[in-house]
Amino acid sequence: MKNNLRTLEILHYVYGAFEALGALVIFIVFNTMGGFLQSDFVAQQSGEAAPAVVGSVMGAMGWAIALFVLFFAVLNIISARNIGKRKGRVFSMVVAGIDCLSFPLGTALGVFTLIELSKEDVKQLYSGE
Repeated sequence: MKNNLRTLEILHYVYGAFEALGALVIFIVFNTMGGFLQSDFVAQQSGEAAPAVVGSVMGAMGWAIALFVLFFAVLNIISARNIGKRKGRVFSMVVAGIDCLSFPLGTALGVFTLIELSKEDVKQLYSGE
């Protein structure tokens, strides 16, 4: 039982780190594309410059999507910490349910988390008995 919870804790940390890395990649890609669309190279190739708002919109989308993904990364890291401290079982189950929407890794982690945290002996650990 304790080995499964320790494994679950580590997996949530790793998944949170992957999500944070994904948020960084999304941010870089969208902002690079926004800068590229405003560059002189695009203006020379197409014969006219793209509207300035196009690059700004790409940058804003990059920020918004990256912050959205980063929010879920932080939720997973908090869940991992709670699993390690044996508190916040319901919070970790809610995060696991959200993770199930992210196929395939998030689904596997979410299902594994829900199964583990639903066991009676784990419930007793969380309640302090």
